[in-house]
Amino acid sequence: MAKAKSKTRHNFGFGAIYQRKTKQGNIRWYLDYRNANGSRVQKVARMAFTAEDAVQTLRQEVLSVLHQQSGDKVKQIGFRDFSSAYLQNYMMAKRRNWASDRFRLKKLDDFFGANQDLRKITPMMIEGLIKSRLEARNAGSTINRFLALLKHMLNKAVEEGYLESNPAKKVKPFRETNRIERVLSQDEEKRLLAHATGYLRSILIIALNTGARVGEILRLEWRNIDLEAQKVNILRTKAGKPRIAFINTPLLHELERMRSENGKMPYLFFNEQTKKPLGRVSRSFLTACKKAGVENFRIHDCRHTFISRLLEKGADVETVRSLAGHSSLAMVQRYAHSQDETKRSAVELLNKEPEKGPEMGGGVLRQCDMDQAAQKARFPLMPSSRSFSRN
Repeated sequence: MAKAKSKTRHNFGFGAIYQRKTKQGNIRWYLDYRNANGSRVQKVARMAFTAEDAVQTLRQEVLSVLHQQSGDKVKQIGFRDFSSAYLQNYMMAKRRNWASDRFRLKKLDDFFGANQDLRKITPMMIEGLIKSRLEARNAGSTINRFLALLKHMLNKAVEEGYLESNPAKKVKPFRETNRIERVLSQDEEKRLLAHATGYLRSILIIALNTGARVGEILRLEWRNIDLEAQKVNILRTKAGKPRIAFINTPLLHELERMRSENGKMPYLFFNEQTKKPLGRVSRSFLTACKKAGVENFRIHDCRHTFISRLLEKGADVETVRSLAGHSSLAMVQRYAHSQDETKRSAVELLNKEPEKGPEMGGGVLRQCDMDQAAQKARFPLMPSSRSFSRN
């Protein structure tokens, strides 16, 4: 390979990269290497914006040449073709909740394009994905869901022989700003239930008294509910492990009312026309929150409210973990903030002045004086400790 002629050219033994300025004044990185026939190749690295990107692209090109020479060529496939196979053969076959990932895959397809060679994806291109999601006003946690999905998909591509390595591994997760769990106050609960119409009111009551997720509630059948034993068998959970929710008095009254009205139907909540399980209640929930004046509250926060209230009432963490279906105690400890106000009120007691009694001023110290006076009244001949002589 030719010796570097300028500071912008970097030789690596297996090839080189260098910069050139276009007529428009833009800087582009170029690759310089030998193909499988030994011929020299010089071409622009279109998706390289830094020297690191150019080196990564050069390595991929040289690896492709080596595989051609050894007869072990890396298989070529477009991004959309592989993402479709990934969805059909992995996501839909092995995962229960794949609907949200199907939506994200569609967004990834739109960003990378149908004809994007999977082998040509670089870390810088993935950084571009992050930028596009930021421009779409996605939260940090949402962006990380995109990155996690892409990383897992490209890992499968490595296993299937479409990639030598996963470029997403070099991209750091986006810094998330954890949302403080929202807890519904008693007054807000009354207002929200008063404005909840149709099935929504019953769904909210179940969520607030069992901590079940909305998806778990919408899939409930009457055969899952034992009113005599006061138990609800939640079979289809997020973790894939069935759990039991216990029915308290408010929930028992609500379920008895519901059963008297539609107990002959298999599902608790169903579409009146199709008779199939209800799909979602997000629109009616947002309307109820707006009318009730309840702000910054998601329907999933009913679960947070359930957990926080149990902890505030003194339930032990292990019991709360079991009722919520969490796999670890750390998940429950996130809700400890709900007790902050109670603890703050407790320590504020130290700042209060002692209450004055009707005669002697009240308070702890005054009470001690009153106790001593009572003792003297009962035993007038008992000498005081000060009356003893030191002799």
